[in-house]
Amino acid sequence: MAHFEVQIIKLVQGVKTRKSCAVYNTETHVIEVAVTAYLTYMIKTGLKWKTVYNAASTIKTLLNAVEADPKIDSWYDLTDENMSAYISGILYGQMMIKPSTLDVYITRLKSFFDWVYENGWVEESMGFSYKITSEELRELMAFNSGKKNSLDPYSLGGRYIPSEDFETLLSYKGAQGTFERERDDIILKLGYYSGFRAGEVVDPLNMSIVKIKTSIARSKKKAGVSGIPMEGFEMTIIGKGQGAGKPRTISIPQDLQNQIERFISITHKISGGDLLICSREGKVLRDGHATDVFTDAKKNIAKHADIEIVKIWQANDENWTYHALRHCFATNLCELCRLYNVSYEHVRERMGHEDFETTKIYIAFNAKLQGVMDEFYEYLPNRKRKEAVNVGG
Repeated sequence: MAHFEVQIIKLVQGVKTRKSCAVYNTETHVIEVAVTAYLTYMIKTGLKWKTVYNAASTIKTLLNAVEADPKIDSWYDLTDENMSAYISGILYGQMMIKPSTLDVYITRLKSFFDWVYENGWVEESMGFSYKITSEELRELMAFNSGKKNSLDPYSLGGRYIPSEDFETLLSYKGAQGTFERERDDIILKLGYYSGFRAGEVVDPLNMSIVKIKTSIARSKKKAGVSGIPMEGFEMTIIGKGQGAGKPRTISIPQDLQNQIERFISITHKISGGDLLICSREGKVLRDGHATDVFTDAKKNIAKHADIEIVKIWQANDENWTYHALRHCFATNLCELCRLYNVSYEHVRERMGHEDFETTKIYIAFNAKLQGVMDEFYEYLPNRKRKEAVNVGG
């Protein structure tokens, strides 16, 4: 397969010779002319060599992603959806670029695409919004750009969905057909009761029926290891979002296990495949499906629920999302650990947190929620007691 690389070239300006960059195809050895012209323009305007080289590397990475996608012929054919998927899926999801650095990447790409339009390399503006499609990434960027110094950096006070409101959500799912309704019910419960992200719940690597059956059998032999008296099963999944691709162990409670086992027989009969979470035809669902399920249920609540229920959901419309279910799981797991005197390291492991400081945010929030103020002050991350008056809202 063709691959793009950055080549250092010499640019002659009068009596001066300066270093510049070219981006070329390693298979055909043909220079990508529009890109190289843009880089030459940058050098001629007096930008530093390192700035130009970094721009070349950023554009090269995009070209290689386009080359690897069989649905896109060239960068000239990129759509806004393609660009957003690239930013979220490749730069953030695979390369794990930090949000602050991601802003720099976007600025470089925007500058390039503005230039090629202004200089006639494309007939129409590409019109990219450079929006972020991952809900978790949007939250992370907000966290890093201003909320990090907040006493409640994840806004857990607004994102926490009480169990009775979650039950309301389940009763207003929008899917038609027994297969779809039961599948989407499981999708929502995997978020609330097991801490799945939207992309993880539809990932075929995570939701293989063979893998689930094997995990159930294995867990029956290791019941009660955590110290929390909760039946069910454990299995390892591959994470998406921050720290993408890293395995972590998740717990499926007994009631949800029973529901999954009942559903498996339906899955075999209808889809005929090995995926638990799939289309009726057995095909993989897109990453945004779980978010759509949550959004559709909210719309149904707004249309059909009693006025008092509608008011509750309208008041929390922006904060109550599919990803908020993961926050709820972490908070509720903290409470189980507190009640049964289990180490909070259990929460860190189940959430896949690299840093226990992140886990402390949930421990402190749950302690405030339960009115256990000594523990709240103990686990409040990097804060003094006097600053802790209004956490949780």
